[in-house]
Amino acid sequence: MTENQKKPLPPEVEAAWTQDVRLAVRRMALLYHAMTTNLIRALGEEEAKRLTDQIVWDYGTLCGQAVRDAVLAQGKPLTYENFRSIPDLPSKGWEHGTYVDENRIAHGTVSYCPVADVFAQYQTPLARSYCLVDPSKYEGYDPEHTMRHAKHVMDGDGFCWIVVEKKN
Repeated sequence: MTENQKKPLPPEVEAAWTQDVRLAVRRMALLYHAMTTNLIRALGEEEAKRLTDQIVWDYGTLCGQAVRDAVLAQGKPLTYENFRSIPDLPSKGWEHGTYVDENRIAHGTVSYCPVADVFAQYQTPLARSYCLVDPSKYEGYDPEHTMRHAKHVMDGDGFCWIVVEKKN
């Protein structure tokens, strides 16, 4: 059964499910906050950033490789559509929107990210480094392409918009 074919859940069930996901994400974001705070204290900001970037990159690569393995196990090619067809993140907790670019092309966006929300609340050091998970995940999935944030809430934009590009 596809996402569009699923029966709608009662609103109170949807709300509870979203809340549970956001609580779990909050815990993960607080762990990241504690990790970066302690790394900076122990190693200084420059070395802490280097190490944090590497940890997040390795983490994202592992996530992307798992998606790649699942796509290949289905005998499908490594396309963006197939990347998105493998569940890797909760279906609840984030909020989505649409951005229409200067060419009047509509793109999916993330209008609310529970990770960014916690990072803003706690002024998490190296918060933006966490978002390396997106390009590293895609490169772990398909080493010939990368993913970048064309817009990002932690950079002051009202939403996150991710684009996939072929590597040079």
